[in-house]
Amino acid sequence: MRRTLVITTIAATALGLSACGGAPKDLSQDMAKSSMLEAGDLPDGGWEAGSVDETKPKQDDKSAEQIFKNAKDVPQACKDAMNAMSTMSADNPSSYAKRSFAKGSGTDKTQVEVVVETLGKAKDVPAQLTKVADSCKTIKMGTGAVSIDLKMSSPKLETKDAKGLQMSAEAMGQKMAVSMGAVNRGNNLVVVQTQGTDVDRANKLVDTVLGKQADKVEKAAG
Repeated sequence: MRRTLVITTIAATALGLSACGGAPKDLSQDMAKSSMLEAGDLPDGGWEAGSVDETKPKQDDKSAEQIFKNAKDVPQACKDAMNAMSTMSADNPSSYAKRSFAKGSGTDKTQVEVVVETLGKAKDVPAQLTKVADSCKTIKMGTGAVSIDLKMSSPKLETKDAKGLQMSAEAMGQKMAVSMGAVNRGNNLVVVQTQGTDVDRANKLVDTVLGKQADKVEKAAG
């Protein structure tokens, strides 16, 4: 996914064995697409689902420069961690499917982006997500005399083996929170991202959707 704010990610801990005693198999393109959640799978109802996008991402080693275009004094370790995560998640996936969901309108609109892909470095993405949070922590964004602190951290997610990245900021009384979560099932990677104004709500939504999508991927992978 041309990961909007950072690229995706996932928890790469030991995987559970499948019923037949082996690791989850790699998803085919058809399996990745058919495993995507439907609007009714998301919590609390009222969601609309977009079409499934099967356009595979391309590697882009300039993610940090794009994200931190108006940032000041960004540590090199932060840039390196962000770029490495971007490259990993676009490392020639053999299958790829992305779907966006929306609910509400105007300032109450909530959007969720879900990605399922199969790639050799799936198990490495989670640790990299944590590195981004640890390396960046607080980044000053803005131009001229106006600046805000963009804070990054790793929220605790309940989905088994999942890792997350949370970004939050506040300016002129307005709050912004971006939450992402990722988990791997074998070489299959699931990434979920949302944004809103409430950090806890964003993290909970990501965790819930991530768990549901990971379950569908695990079943499809056998």
